[in-house]
Amino acid sequence: MTTVDWPDIVRTHGPLVWKTAYRLLGNTEDANDCYQETFVAAVRQTRRKVIANWPAFLIHTATRRAIDQIRSKACHRRRQEALAEAPPVDRSGYDPARQAADRETIERLRDALGDLPEQHAVVFTLRYICGWNDQQVAEHVGLKTGNVRVLLHRVRNRLRDRLAAAEQASLKARVAP
Repeated sequence: MTTVDWPDIVRTHGPLVWKTAYRLLGNTEDANDCYQETFVAAVRQTRRKVIANWPAFLIHTATRRAIDQIRSKACHRRRQEALAEAPPVDRSGYDPARQAADRETIERLRDALGDLPEQHAVVFTLRYICGWNDQQVAEHVGLKTGNVRVLLHRVRNRLRDRLAAAEQASLKARVAP
């Protein structure tokens, strides 16, 4: 088995891993946890096989770890919401109403990504959050480019429907006495 130069791997690919985690999680502490979990998983994986494409492997692993955190947080948040009536409103910033609406939308998107099958969430994340093109995504996940496009179309529709339903539920909750 070949020796892995971990300081070089972390120095070279660490920023990419951290940005991927932060884009998905939107929180420095969570991104740091995901960053560490990604490299721990990488160490374990190198004990089993040689990694040929470090950036792709690390981004994929970071994405999976971030989605796991999103799912875990969503479950925890549901439990907390059952105990509390309503979370406090953040009053900082220029337009508090817009800021709150944007945060709610981002949280809904994160929750929706967490509910997707893993491959769907990975494909969506690589394409729209990491900025990979369809061909790169296809090569990474082992699908044909056309299949990636179809999958992305279905995921976008599913996320759009889920976000619209969540928005409707939110509006009904605001209007209800």
